[in-house]
Amino acid sequence: GTEAEVTRVGLAIGAEVDGEIYAQYTKTRRSGETFTSETGVGRFRPATVRTQQGDQRIIEPVWTKALVSSGRMQRSVFSMAYNTVSRELLVMRSDNVDAQRTVNMVIYRYSPDGTQLDPVWDLPDDGQTNPYVDLAVGPDGRFFVLDDLADKVLVYASTGELQREVKVAGDSRSV
Repeated sequence: GTEAEVTRVGLAIGAEVDGEIYAQYTKTRRSGETFTSETGVGRFRPATVRTQQGDQRIIEPVWTKALVSSGRMQRSVFSMAYNTVSRELLVMRSDNVDAQRTVNMVIYRYSPDGTQLDPVWDLPDDGQTNPYVDLAVGPDGRFFVLDDLADKVLVYASTGELQREVKVAGDSRSV
């Protein structure tokens, strides 16, 4: 039978280790007539593998966390940022529950070794629409989330508490 596996990275940001990245990935596998897919977030580094065609440069996972496997619960990653103060990866995503037709906007946190940290931070939303388009971290560890529908930036302490809201121009698309 025919076997193949392909991993592609999409949204990516630099990691604290030179040459490594944190990224959203999609992995597809085919084994004979069976096809599976997986989407998630992870940490990747460059590597070289020897093939019949010679050495090839690839990226290899340091760690990965699957968010969707073969089409189960929909989870979309909208933005990521690395907090150098708290040393954690922040991942803004939606957890869509089709049976309930709800959208829950959250920020998941991961340590550099891929451990998911608690608690998950719930973002204010109406359960129907994702209003958030960007996430950024300041040099002091505070993080900023752009609410495109309300034309404001939510400012959070590095510990996840909402500190204030700042009005922004209606055409703002990034923090």
